[in-house]
Amino acid sequence: MPYAWILASLFALITVAYALWFFVPVIKFRFLDRMGNQPVSVVVSAHNEAENLKKLIPALFDQQHPDFQVVIINDRSTDHTAEVLWDFRQTYGDRLRVVDVPPQEWKSFRGNKKFALTLGIKAARHDRLLLTDADCMPATARWISRMTAPLDDENIQFVLGYGRYRKRAGLLNSIIRYETLQTLSQYAGHALRGMPYMGVGRNLAYRKSFFLENNGFDRHFHLLSGDDDLLVNRLATKANTAVCLHPEAHTLSEPKARFGEWIRQKRRHLSASTHYRLRDKILLGIFSGSLAGFWFFWLWWAAMAWNTPWPWGVFALRAGIYYGLLWKTGRKLGDAVALFLMPLVEVLWVLSQGFIVLRNMISKPQTWH
Repeated sequence: MPYAWILASLFALITVAYALWFFVPVIKFRFLDRMGNQPVSVVVSAHNEAENLKKLIPALFDQQHPDFQVVIINDRSTDHTAEVLWDFRQTYGDRLRVVDVPPQEWKSFRGNKKFALTLGIKAARHDRLLLTDADCMPATARWISRMTAPLDDENIQFVLGYGRYRKRAGLLNSIIRYETLQTLSQYAGHALRGMPYMGVGRNLAYRKSFFLENNGFDRHFHLLSGDDDLLVNRLATKANTAVCLHPEAHTLSEPKARFGEWIRQKRRHLSASTHYRLRDKILLGIFSGSLAGFWFFWLWWAAMAWNTPWPWGVFALRAGIYYGLLWKTGRKLGDAVALFLMPLVEVLWVLSQGFIVLRNMISKPQTWH
């Protein structure tokens, strides 16, 4: 293809321009040096998470926050989750609220996680809600106080946090952490530019009253996923959304150990993005397309002109800016991916995204759990 160099250079320019516009505000973002002290309800939906709850619940009650309750939704669990929660109820009393979702066939209620969360939110004692997943852990004992501090501003309805994955050996772990850092740079950068479009359910705060006034998940109840990002996409604005990236406000999750498990997880997550607002789909599509387009045309160009400096110069310029910004963001958040791995990790991530899109076009994910 004689014009491969033009297209490779164009896609590199789009990637760099997008990263400079949206990633730089995240790098420059100043951590708020204040902590909230108002009552908070921590809400967690759990399906067959008995072993994770044994670790999570004590960690939640070790939080250094003056007034909070923990709401655990036992979402149709078939393991010994009920027994674990009963034991913890004897220890923590009314500070631990357990909400049971009766067993039911998922086909009769597709949005099962949204249903479970809605029950938990309605049962929450306090207006300030902080949500996480059962397989997550607060990074520090100040997680609640840090994440809910922006809600002291009565205009703020959403607080977008960072849910990172633990560092482990292996290439898959680097791919997962690269994607998580890239996604954070996108949704936090968009929010800081006044265009919030998603949050992550691993670390998200909002007000119960705002959720109920706007009918919660009703508009997307029929969808399998989207209890976090579609809610933010529908209701978040420049004026009512804050970002909290303080290192004490992170959550930590165990990453998937097998490619197949990770692919299944990403298929569920990606299925929600097709329901984003048109503006967000266009911007995210341009960015994702620039990543895939660059590698396709750059490899073509490099194969035809491997003995000239031009393809390598374009590669180096793009890598220096794009990977450099991601690396600086990772260092700021204590979650940097090694620079020398980023080209390989990006290629594998692009290929996996293409595979996931094709799989989802052929057959939709059928269950959340």
